[in-house]
Amino acid sequence: PLYNPTPTYPYVVSATKVFHFCTVAIDGPVLHFEAINTGSSVIDSFTVVHPNAAVGSGQEVRGEFALHQPSPSPFTASTVISFTVPEPAELRIEVFDIKGRRVKTLVSGPAEPGLQSAVWDGTDEAGAVVSPGAYFYRLKSGDVSISRKVVKLN
Repeated sequence: PLYNPTPTYPYVVSATKVFHFCTVAIDGPVLHFEAINTGSSVIDSFTVVHPNAAVGSGQEVRGEFALHQPSPSPFTASTVISFTVPEPAELRIEVFDIKGRRVKTLVSGPAEPGLQSAVWDGTDEAGAVVSPGAYFYRLKSGDVSISRKVVKLN
C-alpha cells in the first residue's frame, strides 16, 4: 500500500504500476496530471476540476482561455489539440521543439468563442515529418499565453 488507512482516509491504495515521474499543469480551476515512464510515454493521466468552477462539456471552462491536453499523446500520425476561447479574439497556436524553435503554426487569426480544436499531423511548416520526441504547443492571444507538452513517437 502507498499509505496506511486511517478513519479519515480509510481507502487503501495499492501500486500496480511504477511511475517514474509526473507532470501537473494548473489551468485556473482545472488540474491536469500525467504519470510518465522513463521512456517519456504517458502511462496514466486524469483531470480534476474545482467543484465551484463553471464547467461546460469536457474540460471547457467558461470565462477564460483554456488549452487542453492533446489526444492522443503520445501519438504517431496526428494529435488533436482542443482549446477554449471565451470571447472573439485573435490567437495563435504554435508547436515548438524542445530548443524553443517554432516547428509549425496550427492556428493564426480570429477565433470565435467556444470549444475548438486543431490537428497537428506531426509535420513542420514545409510539410516534412518531424523527429520523434517531446514538443510544446502554445496558445497565445494578447497577454494570455498557455503551453502544454505533446510527445511524438515514430
